[in-house]
Amino acid sequence: MKYNLIMNIRTSFVLFLFLFAQVLVTQAQGNEDLTSELKTYKISTDGAGNETAVEVSEIQPGDTIEYRLTYTNNTENSISNLVPTLPIPAGVQYLSDTAEPALNAASLSSTGNNFQKLPITREVTQKNGEVVEQEVPASEYRRLRWAVESLEAQGSVTLRARVQVNDIN
Repeated sequence: MKYNLIMNIRTSFVLFLFLFAQVLVTQAQGNEDLTSELKTYKISTDGAGNETAVEVSEIQPGDTIEYRLTYTNNTENSISNLVPTLPIPAGVQYLSDTAEPALNAASLSSTGNNFQKLPITREVTQKNGEVVEQEVPASEYRRLRWAVESLEAQGSVTLRARVQVNDIN
């Protein structure tokens, strides 16, 4: 009984994180000129390597999740220089090169405006004291950013990125 309660609390917390991410990325203007919708899909692969995507509201460690963020231009004019951002919740890690279209930038921080062009690198001191530049693993990205140069009138664009669920504590 206690284990089930703990699992329910963990599941509720993870659902809260997903809903919180939805709130962060749903940045519609007050007049509804631009609307956004975030959906979460579990990606499964059968024995033949065929993938299926099923919309989910619950996840488990080990699941591969695909976020689909759709922006819709509800105006009669195109919108220029749209810069959508997707936060990566705690307990999951971004899977490298799964964003479609390709990412414009990413951040290692869950707050602020410190996005960097890809690949992100950092200086690392070797045992011998030599400082070398190394690429930061995509699993450390906390926010993803795209650049949509133009969104045509009454048009929409769907942005995708996959994450691996590590922990739902």
